[in-house]
Amino acid sequence: MNTDTIEYKGVLSSSTLHIIAMVSMLIDHVGAVVYPNIEWMRIVGRLAFPIYCFMLAEGFRHTSSAPKYLQRLLIFGLISEIPFDMAFYHVPYWNHQNVYWTLSISLITLMLIRKLEQPGLKYKFLQFAVIMAGFLAATFTFSDYYGFGVLLVVAFYNFPGRNIREKATQLLLMVLINAVLLGGSQAFAIASIIFIWLYNGERGITAKPFKYFCYAFYPLHLLILGLINLFLL
Repeated sequence: MNTDTIEYKGVLSSSTLHIIAMVSMLIDHVGAVVYPNIEWMRIVGRLAFPIYCFMLAEGFRHTSSAPKYLQRLLIFGLISEIPFDMAFYHVPYWNHQNVYWTLSISLITLMLIRKLEQPGLKYKFLQFAVIMAGFLAATFTFSDYYGFGVLLVVAFYNFPGRNIREKATQLLLMVLINAVLLGGSQAFAIASIIFIWLYNGERGITAKPFKYFCYAFYPLHLLILGLINLFLL
């Protein structure tokens, strides 16, 4: 039996993965703002970003309108910028942008890659050039996780984990990007692959309020932490 072609279904829906990522991110940011000396909170927080990257790649694969998807990311990127600066820097700060900009650049990269999905070495080269452009764009705009976030999204798009070979490639790229390229505590992000591998390809909660709660959770919790930060000054 060729195990490379066997598809494995997990038990976690898209909505469940989003909840796991939100809880992980909340613990991380509470640790960063309120309890900066509690290391385990930052370690738990490393699980969130790869899950978001995976769900972005999955969302792009199944969305009925990539431009509308991008529009939502950009809108919430704008909404999140002031709360992001309040929570982590107290004042407007231009050398570090919130994660929605990283995800937006990643989505633009995927949209261009899809347009270039044609046979021929020329198109492979153009796809590589687009990925490098996305990497540089995220890096030089100081988006969260810089260009490495873009690379992680592209990795999940090219290797969605439908079989053993793709899962092994996912793991290899997770180690390369998180442990080797980013390094430090980000190496703990590799553990998020366990949750990603348990994804069953289903949406789970389909109600629109939940969908927009997932978008709004990022700026809302940062705003609360930013206000807490003001009292801690």
